[in-house]
Formats: sequence, C-alpha cells, structure tokens
Amino acid sequence: MDKLSIFGPGLQNLRQILDKTTFSQKVLSKNVANAEVPGYQGERPNFEDALNERDLNLRATDEKHITSVKDHAQFKTEKDDTGNPDGSVDMENTLVSLVKTRMNHALTARLATHKLRSLRSAISGNR
Repeated sequence: MDKLSIFGPGLQNLRQILDKTTFSQKVLSKNVANAEVPGYQGERPNFEDALNERDLNLRATDEKHITSVKDHAQFKTEKDDTGNPDGSVDMENTLVSLVKTRMNHALTARLATHKLRSLRSAISGNR
C-alpha cells in the first residue's frame, strides 16, 4: 500500500507527475550533454508503454474485487526520430522540451506543497 494513499488520489497523482517530469529531465539533459558526441542519437521518454503496462490503483469495496499489486511501471526511452535526419540531437527542440518539462515539474511541486500544507493545517487545527 502506498503511504500517500491515506490522503486520497491527489498526492499519488502529483507524485506520478513528478516522477514523469524527473525522468523526462534526465533523458533531455542526457541529450544536451551528448549532443556534440559523434554518432550519438537522441532519446525521448516513452510513457505510452508505461501507461499500457500499468495496473490501475483500485480499491476493493467487496472481498471479491480484484486489487492492484503494482505501484507503477518503470519509464523507458526510445530513439528520438523527430530531430535531425541523421538522428543527431535537435538542440532547439530539446531545449524547448527541457524548459516545458521544468515548468511542469515546478508547477506540480508547488501543487504538492500546497496540498501538504493544507493537510498539515487541517490535522493541526490551524494552529
């Protein structure tokens, strides 16, 4: 059982988004770092496979219901064929994606912080 499940699905969803954006940042940063390496071909995150493999986090309301065992799937990468024709890293698009991912991560982190502060306030009785 996920430790965050006692607070409802909101924090679990935010954690999954943070996991996704963190993984994206790592993949994109690797592309930027290796862009000048001869023969290096860029990668991109593949979340579609992870979503297809992922079990839904279901709650059993009856003993006959099936519950989820897996937490979440591991993210994978695939060759980025959207860049330059030779497979090299398209720096402009990679940097734009990096900025978008960073903004999504920052927003999600702020939402998670707000949610946790609200929970702390509710638990402590606004003390």
